[in-house]
Amino acid sequence: MLADITEALRRGDAAAALAAARATVAAEPENAAAHHLLGVCLQRAGDATGARQAFGRALEMAPDVAAHHFSLATLALSEGDAKAAVQGLQQALALDPNQLGAYVMLAHLALGRGDQAEAERNLRLAQRVSAEHPQVRVLEGYLAQAKGDSERALKCFTLAVEADPNLAAAHLALGQAFLARRMWPFAEQALSNALRLDPSRAPSTLRALVEARRRQGKAQETLDTLGELIALVPGDPVARVLRAEVLLEMGRGEEAAADLEAVLDAHPTHAPVLSQAVVLLSRLGRPEEALARAEAALAKAPDKDELWKVRLNVSGLLGEDAKDVLDRWQDALPDSTACLEMLTAFHDTRGEDALAETYADRALSIDPDLYAANLYKIRGEFPQDPALALARVSRLLPLATDAIAQRTLLGWRGLALDALGRHADAAASWREMIRRPATGQ
Repeated sequence: MLADITEALRRGDAAAALAAARATVAAEPENAAAHHLLGVCLQRAGDATGARQAFGRALEMAPDVAAHHFSLATLALSEGDAKAAVQGLQQALALDPNQLGAYVMLAHLALGRGDQAEAERNLRLAQRVSAEHPQVRVLEGYLAQAKGDSERALKCFTLAVEADPNLAAAHLALGQAFLARRMWPFAEQALSNALRLDPSRAPSTLRALVEARRRQGKAQETLDTLGELIALVPGDPVARVLRAEVLLEMGRGEEAAADLEAVLDAHPTHAPVLSQAVVLLSRLGRPEEALARAEAALAKAPDKDELWKVRLNVSGLLGEDAKDVLDRWQDALPDSTACLEMLTAFHDTRGEDALAETYADRALSIDPDLYAANLYKIRGEFPQDPALALARVSRLLPLATDAIAQRTLLGWRGLALDALGRHADAAASWREMIRRPATGQ
């Protein structure tokens, strides 16, 4: 009967394996190997409690069997207890120096710690036991990846899949390798195979499959996978936001809003999600809800500039006077350079030059390297003193990392140089501006 269990496990028939294991334990309650295999079946089915009980019973009956210590170690690792896992693996190796899985797992743990030397040591020990074993091939591939040898890694993962088509870990490794190479259809196939062979439907594998499917423009398949992921991990905000984005692309705004609102219910001050939500709610004819969400966030965290920016955006969506929000923002955060720059822009658009310059100067007294406030000063300095404007631009250019900011500053440098009669230098600055295309161009 033990052979029936192992054969079912080998061919990936988890239900048959579990049924055979239960039947064997019922028929032979003192059979340690039967309890151990029952634990293996329960662990693969995601029943950690049942697996621990079965492994513990097997260990009580046969404490000198290395496989029993090894299985408890794998269970400890799956629950995040690396210390207990290492202890169990070492006990397994003390009983059986040829316990291949223990070397493989110790090597993976070493890789997780960034200890390539220890990982390689355990890989060599595993290779002495069985160099061509698919789990050893997978480990070899991950070590090659850690060393930057993606070609070798892909070859190892492929060999592992060919050696054991039912090894979920091999398909997962191959799928991740294809993802890294942006080979989306191959990644989708390998990851789908990994999930088919893994009854637990690991969330990390589902996330990878979402990426592969979305990159191919498979909207409905992406939604299906995200739905499964969210059912497994309802509190995953990244998955819900991603589903909202896919739903929006499909024109399903109300469903997208529901996902964003679910995230905000749990994380009301998450500014990027709030920003998406208020725009969507307003577009859906629900501006009062957008306003309520923004105000609720500010009530919880009035010291966050990003939330005030969202609230300012809502004022534009609702046609409110932005000055009221700006005044509230400044009252809450009087030294906020973000607020001071917004006030500069607000008064600038209204032609209130004195007020705009006052706010720009105040912002720059706090942080001399602010882009928007400096740009306002450059615009004001250029007509009267192009040399002063050039000096300001030259100081800011090395600090600019955004392509649009770089282009803008190079343009102003060209104008200042041209005004100073340095026409060749001006032309060179403009040529450099043209060579730096803006994002998306």
